[in-house]
Amino acid sequence: MIILFSPAKSFRVIEPSTEIPIYTKETLKLVEELASWDEQTIKKRFKVSDALIPDVKAYYQNFKDNVAYHAIDLYFGESFKKLDSTTLSSKARIFLQNHVWIVDALYGLIRPLEPIKPYRLDYTISGLSLNSLWHSHYENRFKGENEPILSLASDEFTVKIKPFVPVYEVHFIDCKNGVCKAISVFNKQQRGALLRHIALNEINDIKDLPKEFNGYTLTQNGLDLTYQRTL
Repeated sequence: MIILFSPAKSFRVIEPSTEIPIYTKETLKLVEELASWDEQTIKKRFKVSDALIPDVKAYYQNFKDNVAYHAIDLYFGESFKKLDSTTLSSKARIFLQNHVWIVDALYGLIRPLEPIKPYRLDYTISGLSLNSLWHSHYENRFKGENEPILSLASDEFTVKIKPFVPVYEVHFIDCKNGVCKAISVFNKQQRGALLRHIALNEINDIKDLPKEFNGYTLTQNGLDLTYQRTL
């Protein structure tokens, strides 16, 4: 089973990776382009505050000299907090390395233990044709893939892979007073928790996913996997 996961915009301070990063020509092309943007272009296209402009600028202008970190340890969004990668055993981390792809706007596809450098970029940035840039990269990796693909990524990343291969999509739905809906922060947290459960139990088949998980009950409709709970 192959698992798709989302990146995060927030990072944490951890030990640097001792590995030498090797990046695709697409990544290096993006870094070169982004390094040429002035502060006003960065502010407009990234839609960041004045306080964040120096960080974004440094990510790209100093990219060659910036320190790299293992991806799953560097990211610190809601999903990664629940994954809690630094407390996983070496065996569980290797399982993630062998089964997970993080779908990303700068790096294309990232293995969890791959060394990456801090950055800021998503598919909504204007002035870049990111969908075109990464289309063939995703196609070459996933078209014709025989293993089942499970997406624990958000829709904006899952949609990048769906043109090439069937994808089982996991959603978490919360119900209260008869109203059921997907709550973004809960989805992120539970996807991270479920990925941790998968790694610890070495789950390698869709049918072996837990039917009950953190108060949610699983129902399946084709490629749609919905975990639902009542608050």
